[in-house]
Amino acid sequence: MGGGGDINGGGSNNLTGFDTINANTKNFDIEHPTNKEPWRLRYSVLEGPEIGVFVRGEIKDSNVIELPEVWKDLIHENSLSINLTPIGKPSIYYVEKHENNKIYIGSDSDNLHFYYTVFAERKDVDKLVVEYIRK
Repeated sequence: MGGGGDINGGGSNNLTGFDTINANTKNFDIEHPTNKEPWRLRYSVLEGPEIGVFVRGEIKDSNVIELPEVWKDLIHENSLSINLTPIGKPSIYYVEKHENNKIYIGSDSDNLHFYYTVFAERKDVDKLVVEYIRK
């Protein structure tokens, strides 16, 4: 069985060569990763008023988040949203600066251990038109 899905939500056909697909929902339906027969796994796409990307991870004993190399040509640098969550004990973390595809984190603590998520808007495509008149 293939891992892809078709527009009817169950086959193994792949969609290719599309610039835009409009749908009421956008789901991915795959074989269950633990081979839990007859179950399948369905995830859906995050929705928002932009065409965005995100990266997440964990940092320990460093104050630098290194963004994926492709992001320097993929995202608007001024569109970053950064979330930081301390691990182990309460700490204050903040963004000192963003340059050269890296985010530098400051803290009130010597405990540099945190989860992060970074969201950004893509610049390689036109901005999403959120509200428009139906044709």
